[in-house]
Amino acid sequence: MPAQVDTDQSELTILVTKIISDEIIALASPTPFTCTSLPEGVSLDLNPLSSILVEIIVQGLQPNQEITVIFTSRSSGHKKLIEDRGVLTDSDGKYIDLQRLTPLSENGENHWLVSVIHADGIACDEITLTP
Repeated sequence: MPAQVDTDQSELTILVTKIISDEIIALASPTPFTCTSLPEGVSLDLNPLSSILVEIIVQGLQPNQEITVIFTSRSSGHKKLIEDRGVLTDSDGKYIDLQRLTPLSENGENHWLVSVIHADGIACDEITLTP
């Protein structure tokens, strides 16, 4: 049923009808991905700047290419995920960013898998930040 609009008042009023259904919709489950070899000319560098800060540099992609960067850490049954979707490489096909990566626990190792999803595959590397 389309929204009804009452234009006789000084303010515009839109009446919305909410439809509730008893249909069961299956939720999508996460799709695991597989890291691929870097295409020729593409590089992924992770540079530790402190015990919780890393510089990520991706070079050799297409100019202004949309990528997704995912940081994943697992420890003792816990998991932490940081995801940057829809970031763009610059006009030279380069992406540089800083990411704060804290350990899952005070005494835990600060180990991360970094995945960059781009048009030609998924580049991956790992980093352990030490105090």
